[in-house]
Amino acid sequence: MKEGYTNVKGIDSFEDKIEHAIAHELPCEHAEAFDYLESSSEPYDVIFCEQELNHLTKIEIIEFLELCWSKLKPEGLLISHVLNGANPITGAEALAQNFDHYNTFTEYTMRQVLEHTKFENIKVVPLNLYVFWKNPLNYVLIFMSFLYTLFFRVSFIMYGKKNKLFTKKIAAVACKPSG
Repeated sequence: MKEGYTNVKGIDSFEDKIEHAIAHELPCEHAEAFDYLESSSEPYDVIFCEQELNHLTKIEIIEFLELCWSKLKPEGLLISHVLNGANPITGAEALAQNFDHYNTFTEYTMRQVLEHTKFENIKVVPLNLYVFWKNPLNYVLIFMSFLYTLFFRVSFIMYGKKNKLFTKKIAAVACKPSG
Protein backbone atom coordinates (compact mmCIF):
# COMPACT_ATOMS: atom_id res chain seq x y z
CA MET A 1 0.00 0.00 0.00
CA LYS A 2 2.98 2.28 0.49
CA GLU A 3 3.64 1.74 -3.22
CA GLY A 4 0.27 3.23 -4.16
CA TYR A 5 -1.93 0.15 -4.33
CA THR A 6 -5.42 1.02 -3.14
CA ASN A 7 -7.46 -2.16 -3.46
CA VAL A 8 -5.54 -4.68 -1.35
CA LYS A 9 -7.00 -7.35 0.93
CA GLY A 10 -5.24 -10.00 2.98
CA ILE A 11 -6.79 -13.16 4.35
CA ASP A 12 -5.47 -15.87 6.63
CA SER A 13 -6.99 -18.82 8.43
CA PHE A 14 -4.95 -18.08 11.59
CA GLU A 15 -6.60 -15.39 13.70
CA ASP A 16 -3.37 -14.40 15.47
CA LYS A 17 -1.82 -13.43 12.13
CA ILE A 18 -4.89 -11.34 11.31
CA GLU A 19 -4.72 -9.62 14.70
CA HIS A 20 -1.06 -8.75 14.05
CA ALA A 21 -1.91 -7.33 10.61
CA ILE A 22 -4.85 -5.32 11.94
CA ALA A 23 -2.59 -3.89 14.66
CA HIS A 24 -0.44 -2.57 11.79
CA GLU A 25 -3.54 -1.12 10.08
CA LEU A 26 -3.49 -3.55 7.18
CA PRO A 27 -6.79 -4.42 5.45
CA CYS A 28 -7.37 -8.08 6.15
CA GLU A 29 -9.80 -10.60 7.53
CA HIS A 30 -9.96 -14.07 8.98
CA ALA A 31 -11.05 -16.45 6.19
CA GLU A 32 -10.32 -19.76 4.51
CA ALA A 33 -8.81 -19.35 1.03
CA PHE A 34 -11.25 -21.66 -0.80
CA ASP A 35 -14.35 -20.10 0.77
CA TYR A 36 -13.11 -16.55 0.28
CA LEU A 37 -12.25 -17.01 -3.40
CA GLU A 38 -15.42 -18.98 -4.15
CA SER A 39 -17.62 -16.26 -2.66
CA SER A 40 -15.77 -13.40 -4.36
CA SER A 41 -17.48 -11.93 -7.41
CA GLU A 42 -14.77 -9.50 -8.51
CA PRO A 43 -11.79 -10.59 -10.62
CA TYR A 44 -8.28 -10.04 -9.27
CA ASP A 45 -5.15 -8.56 -10.81
CA VAL A 46 -2.95 -10.60 -8.45
CA ILE A 47 -3.46 -13.48 -6.06
CA PHE A 48 -0.59 -14.12 -3.66
CA CYS A 49 -0.47 -17.28 -1.58
CA GLU A 50 2.18 -17.95 1.05
CA GLN A 51 2.60 -21.72 1.58
CA GLU A 52 -1.10 -22.38 0.94
CA LEU A 53 -0.23 -25.18 -1.50
CA ASN A 54 1.92 -27.04 1.07
CA HIS A 55 -1.20 -27.60 3.20
CA LEU A 56 -3.35 -29.06 0.43
CA THR A 57 -3.68 -32.58 -0.94
CA LYS A 58 -2.81 -33.08 -4.60
CA ILE A 59 -6.48 -32.98 -5.61
CA GLU A 60 -7.01 -29.81 -3.54
CA ILE A 61 -3.95 -28.20 -5.15
CA ILE A 62 -5.47 -28.65 -8.61
CA GLU A 63 -8.87 -27.39 -7.40
CA PHE A 64 -7.29 -24.37 -5.69
CA LEU A 65 -5.16 -23.40 -8.69
CA GLU A 66 -8.16 -23.78 -11.01
CA LEU A 67 -10.17 -21.57 -8.64
CA CYS A 68 -7.38 -18.96 -8.62
CA TRP A 69 -7.24 -19.11 -12.43
CA SER A 70 -11.01 -18.54 -12.65
CA LYS A 71 -10.85 -15.54 -10.30
CA LEU A 72 -7.96 -13.77 -12.04
CA LYS A 73 -8.45 -11.14 -14.72
CA PRO A 74 -6.90 -11.96 -18.11
CA GLU A 75 -3.14 -11.42 -17.72
CA GLY A 76 -3.61 -11.59 -13.93
CA LEU A 77 -0.76 -12.99 -11.85
CA LEU A 78 -0.57 -15.80 -9.35
CA ILE A 79 2.39 -15.55 -6.97
CA SER A 80 3.00 -18.51 -4.70
CA HIS A 81 5.66 -19.32 -2.10
CA VAL A 82 6.18 -23.01 -1.31
CA LEU A 83 8.59 -25.23 0.58
CA ASN A 84 11.36 -26.57 -1.65
CA GLY A 85 11.51 -30.37 -1.70
CA ALA A 86 14.82 -30.31 -3.60
CA ASN A 87 16.71 -28.94 -0.59
CA PRO A 88 18.49 -32.00 0.85
CA ILE A 89 18.67 -30.44 4.32
CA THR A 90 15.18 -29.01 4.81
CA GLY A 91 13.05 -30.69 2.12
CA ALA A 92 12.07 -33.87 3.96
CA GLU A 93 12.03 -32.15 7.34
CA ALA A 94 9.49 -29.63 6.04
CA LEU A 95 6.98 -32.46 5.62
CA ALA A 96 7.71 -33.99 9.02
CA GLN A 97 7.75 -30.74 11.02
CA ASN A 98 4.10 -29.95 10.46
CA PHE A 99 1.41 -32.61 10.41
CA ASP A 100 -0.66 -30.68 7.89
CA HIS A 101 2.13 -30.26 5.34
CA TYR A 102 1.11 -32.70 2.64
CA ASN A 103 3.80 -31.92 0.07
CA THR A 104 6.75 -29.86 -1.02
CA PHE A 105 7.60 -28.67 -4.52
CA THR A 106 10.62 -28.42 -6.76
CA GLU A 107 11.11 -26.05 -9.66
CA TYR A 108 9.92 -28.86 -11.95
CA THR A 109 6.80 -29.84 -9.99
CA MET A 110 5.79 -26.22 -9.43
CA ARG A 111 6.01 -25.54 -13.15
CA GLN A 112 4.24 -28.84 -13.90
CA VAL A 113 1.19 -28.13 -11.72
CA LEU A 114 0.88 -24.53 -12.93
CA GLU A 115 1.03 -25.61 -16.59
CA HIS A 116 -1.54 -28.33 -15.86
CA THR A 117 -3.92 -25.67 -14.54
CA LYS A 118 -3.49 -23.47 -17.67
CA PHE A 119 -1.10 -20.85 -16.31
CA GLU A 120 1.55 -19.45 -18.65
CA ASN A 121 4.80 -17.46 -18.50
CA ILE A 122 5.80 -19.37 -15.38
CA LYS A 123 8.93 -18.30 -13.55
CA VAL A 124 10.19 -20.23 -10.52
CA VAL A 125 12.83 -18.52 -8.40
CA PRO A 126 14.73 -19.20 -5.18
CA LEU A 127 13.73 -17.22 -2.09
CA ASN A 128 16.55 -15.60 -0.17
CA LEU A 129 16.04 -15.90 3.58
CA TYR A 130 18.73 -13.39 4.51
CA VAL A 131 16.84 -10.12 4.60
CA PHE A 132 18.45 -8.36 7.55
CA TRP A 133 21.37 -6.85 5.68
CA LYS A 134 22.65 -4.92 8.71
CA ASN A 135 23.58 -8.17 10.44
CA PRO A 136 27.13 -9.08 9.31
CA LEU A 137 26.52 -12.77 10.09
CA ASN A 138 24.10 -12.88 7.16
CA TYR A 139 26.99 -12.36 4.73
CA VAL A 140 28.69 -15.46 6.15
CA LEU A 141 25.41 -17.37 5.83
CA ILE A 142 24.92 -16.19 2.26
CA PHE A 143 28.39 -17.49 1.40
CA MET A 144 27.65 -20.81 3.14
CA SER A 145 24.39 -21.03 1.21
CA PHE A 146 26.34 -20.50 -2.01
CA LEU A 147 28.72 -23.35 -1.06
CA TYR A 148 25.81 -25.65 -0.21
CA THR A 149 24.13 -24.84 -3.51
CA LEU A 150 27.34 -25.56 -5.41
CA PHE A 151 27.78 -28.87 -3.58
CA PHE A 152 24.12 -29.87 -4.06
CA ARG A 153 24.20 -28.93 -7.75
CA VAL A 154 27.30 -31.04 -8.42
CA SER A 155 25.83 -33.92 -6.40
CA PHE A 156 22.52 -33.80 -8.26
CA ILE A 157 24.32 -33.71 -11.63
CA MET A 158 26.26 -36.83 -10.58
CA TYR A 159 22.92 -38.60 -10.12
CA GLY A 160 21.45 -37.32 -13.37
CA LYS A 161 19.12 -34.80 -11.72
CA LYS A 162 18.46 -31.33 -13.14
CA ASN A 163 17.52 -29.44 -9.96
CA LYS A 164 19.13 -26.00 -9.70
CA LEU A 165 17.19 -24.37 -6.86
CA PHE A 166 18.09 -25.47 -3.34
CA THR A 167 16.83 -22.67 -1.09
CA LYS A 168 14.47 -23.59 1.74
CA LYS A 169 11.58 -21.97 -0.14
CA ILE A 170 10.90 -21.19 -3.77
CA ALA A 171 8.44 -18.82 -5.40
CA ALA A 172 6.50 -19.07 -8.62
CA VAL A 173 4.98 -16.28 -10.66
CA ALA A 174 2.48 -17.37 -13.30
CA CYS A 175 0.11 -15.55 -15.61
CA LYS A 176 -3.43 -16.23 -16.72
CA PRO A 177 -3.46 -15.92 -20.53
CA SER A 178 -5.14 -12.88 -22.06
CA GLY A 179 -7.60 -14.74 -24.19
